[in-house]
Amino acid sequence: MSNRLLHLAVAALVIITALFVYWQTLAPSITWQHGGADSGDLAAAVATLGVAHPPGYPTYILAGYAWSRLPLGGDLAYRLNLFSAVGAALAAGLTALTVINLARSPIDRRAEPTQAVDSNPWPAVIGAAAAGLFLAFAPLTWSQATITEVYAPGLAALCLLNWLVLKGQPAHSEMVLIVAGVVT
Repeated sequence: MSNRLLHLAVAALVIITALFVYWQTLAPSITWQHGGADSGDLAAAVATLGVAHPPGYPTYILAGYAWSRLPLGGDLAYRLNLFSAVGAALAAGLTALTVINLARSPIDRRAEPTQAVDSNPWPAVIGAAAAGLFLAFAPLTWSQATITEVYAPGLAALCLLNWLVLKGQPAHSEMVLIVAGVVT
């Protein structure tokens, strides 16, 4: 198995593990638990493409509206809870990819990675899996991954930007800036 395929497999395993646990502990509808006092407000704003309380969370409302149109079953609140779970699971997988990328990077970014860095991928892979799972099952992340709130999808966007910036491919720097502008 190539190192790239191994890295993607580790990220996928982290995502699947986190998503399964989140799905098992997902709130069935609107909830006040875990600081979810905004759940009803956000669900109503997503349903009507309205504005939640200030600042309004326009990116969340538009993404949540698109997500809520997928045929996933359950009521709107359940689908938005699942939206949070998927966001947190993706954040964990992207964290694993970022850690692998950082572990493989040379100290001097201008230098080429040596073959010795890639000869034993397991320390980076194990560390990346641990980092992704630690993020996924941190109490705060887990609590926000199972309710309708803006934090888990926002964390996924932040982890995506982090991974893109630290990926270190200058050829795609314009795209990274465009994505950063749209997400933020």
